[in-house]
Amino acid sequence: LITLDAARPHHFSCYGYHRRTTPNIDRLAREALVFRNAFALVPNTRRSVPTMVTGLSLHNHQVLYDDSALSPEATTLAEYLRQAGYATAAFSSSPNNSRAVGTDQGYEVFVELWNELKRHKSRRADYLARRAVDWLEEHDDERPLHLQLHFVPPHAPYQPLPKFDRFSDPDYAGIFDGSTNSIFTFDQRHRRPTLEDLNQAIGLYDGNLRAGDDAVADVFEALEARGRWNNTVILVTSDHGEAFYEHHRMSHNNTISDEMLRVPFILRLPEGFDRGGFNLDRMATLADIVPTLLSTASLEPNASLDGVNLLHAARRKNKPFDRYFVGRTAHSTPMRCIRTSRWKATLANSGQGELFDLVEDPGEQRNLRHQHPEIFVALGQLLTRQLLEPPSITGAVRNTEVSDSDRKMLEALGYVE
Repeated sequence: LITLDAARPHHFSCYGYHRRTTPNIDRLAREALVFRNAFALVPNTRRSVPTMVTGLSLHNHQVLYDDSALSPEATTLAEYLRQAGYATAAFSSSPNNSRAVGTDQGYEVFVELWNELKRHKSRRADYLARRAVDWLEEHDDERPLHLQLHFVPPHAPYQPLPKFDRFSDPDYAGIFDGSTNSIFTFDQRHRRPTLEDLNQAIGLYDGNLRAGDDAVADVFEALEARGRWNNTVILVTSDHGEAFYEHHRMSHNNTISDEMLRVPFILRLPEGFDRGGFNLDRMATLADIVPTLLSTASLEPNASLDGVNLLHAARRKNKPFDRYFVGRTAHSTPMRCIRTSRWKATLANSGQGELFDLVEDPGEQRNLRHQHPEIFVALGQLLTRQLLEPPSITGAVRNTEVSDSDRKMLEALGYVE
């Protein structure tokens, strides 16, 4: 399970991007199922990772706040696999995927790289890959293995090493330097970005993505060298997307527009699995990770999940309203949405909301609430009914203290002022 933090799928070459940002993941994609409509349920790492490892929505796992942690009541992917005899190891460069968040449940080994290296090194993708490869060489045994890797790139700061900085403009003379402060300046509208500013931001972000791709290749090579490649299921995904001023915002965390929710979902099945007959346009979510990956090990969850097994569900004929999900921002007074394959209705606590036809208007620019009030009301009622359901987990743990090392790393990633 490989997470590239804040990765926009449409910036991957295998999703049709014009730049060669992901040559190594592209090679994987050629023998993988590349789901084209996959989404996070919230554009925030701390809330999204619990969904990725439990198959539960934000409403059901209840990791709602910056000091929330996953309850031990939840059963994680690692716990299921460990009970089935798997060795389990995770390597994370993000304090939002950490022991403090409770997402270490089920892992025999959970490495928090920022506690081993200086901050500027711990967020580099090559260091995380090397740490995981070294562990494989020293500790790999005959047991089946579940490995989770959480890379920071392409997440901010957008400051790739020179060898990966292939897409920015060396003659750019503006104020954008890839730092979290420069992103914040545009996101909070202290200054409106010019086209040159946005192009530079995107170029630096693409360099970050290329760095992540290069590190992923190191892991692939290690799996091949250890004879694991031919029977390894690999999922490359992200915890959320990233915005470049499509709706006058930058980064993530703050809207429920598709650019912040859409994620890559590249599922490689080794030989012996049936890879044909899938509808790769079918909507998928990060809640689908647990039931889908469990199915590849001939396991099933022992509780009801929000996610579905895509290896079963994606074989069904797609219908316009075959599925929906509820998303929300990370704020204490959130904006929420309910999204089907065609429609998205947004709703604030004030009752204000919008309706978008995503087939005719994928950029979410034309509010059709008044043209189609019956659709807006129906989706609003469905959303309300979901929110009134009691959560699966009675309550997440509240951690009132943040370690100094966690806080410093969160500051470096732009999460703490």
